[in-house]
Amino acid sequence: HHRDVSSAMHRASRHSEEAALNRALPYAASLPAEAAASLDAAASGLRTALAIGDFQRGAPHALRQLALHLQRKHDLADQERRALILDAHAAVCHADLPASTRAEACVVLSGLLRRGKHLNVSLGWRPLWRLLLAAHLPEHGPVSYESRSVAASHRVELARCVARCRSHFAAGEAQAMLDAAEPLLCPHDASRFFLGASLLALFLPSHGDAAACWLPAVLRLWLSCGVDGSAEYDALWLGLLARLAKDAFYGHASPVEWAPHLPLLYSRALRLLRLPGGQEAGAELRPAVVRPLAEVSALFQVGAASSVEALRCAARLIVLS
Repeated sequence: HHRDVSSAMHRASRHSEEAALNRALPYAASLPAEAAASLDAAASGLRTALAIGDFQRGAPHALRQLALHLQRKHDLADQERRALILDAHAAVCHADLPASTRAEACVVLSGLLRRGKHLNVSLGWRPLWRLLLAAHLPEHGPVSYESRSVAASHRVELARCVARCRSHFAAGEAQAMLDAAEPLLCPHDASRFFLGASLLALFLPSHGDAAACWLPAVLRLWLSCGVDGSAEYDALWLGLLARLAKDAFYGHASPVEWAPHLPLLYSRALRLLRLPGGQEAGAELRPAVVRPLAEVSALFQVGAASSVEALRCAARLIVLS
């Protein structure tokens, strides 16, 4: 926590120092107009590149200019930010965009959404779902000749972008997400199963009253899927429930009755700590530990530190509920 506070203070002091230096420049009065012109050129350049299919030079150049504009922390009006968010989302979802360029578009979109949480903008989730599905299941995507490092960066940035877009998905889409994941949740194919579960944990919204739709289905999937003793698998659902508890605590989601679920949360926390005690719903025998593929673990950040992350989420759940 102290490190985070120090880092935030350092960034704030650096930004104020740069602002003071900019004001001291002899041409300081022309900086806002130049920034506005550069932003307009980058935004129009991105739209033109997507329209004519210039994905090798035009789109990367426009995205780098937008990223540079965000790094300089120029003020953006809500209307400008909303238009840029829609343009960046269109770039991310463009089917013909190369993986390396899409990763840059994801960074730009995440940066725009970071300070646009208050905006009322609706973003589609289905194109992002298809992109992540194609990135992990080659038969769902075109033939790609990207290197492994580019492909890994593409998957990671796309997942981070989805996490930023999640609060702007249209209301009432939770059931559609459950239906989209159902074909992947086959217990006889571990790779597809963990991918479907990870996509659900990443995409399902936790604001408003969306949890009323997906909470019973998620608990059934968690308890009766046949995966037992997997810290990676527990971390997926504990992270989702911790996100729901946080949103409910801050009033962004409808209140949740946590009392019936507390025995499960305590049992999973004790098991992650390798301590005796706790009871689980159902006493049926389950298979041995099953681990997800390395690609899925890296993408959804449930790798080597998954036990610690799961415990952190369980602790948040217990405190906030």
